[in-house]
Amino acid sequence: MPLCVQTRVRAAIIRAPMLRPLVSIAFVVAALAGQEDAPTPAKLRHGLEGAEPYRFAIEVGTRLSHESQKQDTSMRFAMQFRAEPGATREGATTVSCTLESLIVHADSPNTTIRFDSADVKSDSGPLQRLRDLKGATFVLAIEPTGTIRSAEIPSPLAKLADEHLGSDFRSLFATYFLPLPDAPRAAGDEWEATTRMFGTRIGDLETPTHLRCTANAEGRAEIEMQFEAPNPPQRPGVRFELRRADGKAVLDTTKGRVVSAEATLLARATRLAGGANPTATSQVQVRATLLPDEPKPTTTQLPEGGAKN
Repeated sequence: MPLCVQTRVRAAIIRAPMLRPLVSIAFVVAALAGQEDAPTPAKLRHGLEGAEPYRFAIEVGTRLSHESQKQDTSMRFAMQFRAEPGATREGATTVSCTLESLIVHADSPNTTIRFDSADVKSDSGPLQRLRDLKGATFVLAIEPTGTIRSAEIPSPLAKLADEHLGSDFRSLFATYFLPLPDAPRAAGDEWEATTRMFGTRIGDLETPTHLRCTANAEGRAEIEMQFEAPNPPQRPGVRFELRRADGKAVLDTTKGRVVSAEATLLARATRLAGGANPTATSQVQVRATLLPDEPKPTTTQLPEGGAKN
């Protein structure tokens, strides 16, 4: 159909009294459809004030691979906590995190260690002192945005932490209580924060973190994290490279609970002296998971007249 004819037909349709309302309705429907497709911001926060106790797990895994060795060196810590939110003062809620169980696996070319706080017969060896930590409580002060203002550590861990680990244990819980924004966010929104996941000693480094909400609907938000972790310290004759520093998380926006979160840090070291240039790769993975609710005790109802003989 020639262009001039098409133009006349369109003009006739728009001028037709019966078709004019239909055209208007079509435009309205199209506008409403566009509004429905637009992402709706929702609040992202840790629901702690007045919350019921809940349980979560944190797992830390490290692996060191050498080109010159057939077996990698690896270690895995798995911890389960019972979190009991308490009073809220000046915007921060006190959360008592009691360690319910601790599992440690370590493997190297010359050593194998297995420790389980629930198994008195497990080969604890040099980790015997960790058995005292079962039932110990970390007391945290946490804001709804995930900022951990303070972390009081159990007395059995104080000396060991001061000598070898560092005294700031906020980094231990930073994976679960990830940084969240003050304002509601929709899918595609981004924000900047800091985290204490990385450092040569526990909690000694605040790492700038870029976060992006990739989905936020029906009570579930998905978040991607990119860490601006610094390169490892350089040494003469060795080149260190940070190859990966990222993570992701899923948040239940209805309850304000992290369902799952993980972070990965991958670094590579290459020896520059010599012709072979052997390399070593170091990987750290941290995972946090919300555990199922504890089963509630059931009450057996006796028949009228008391129990039957």
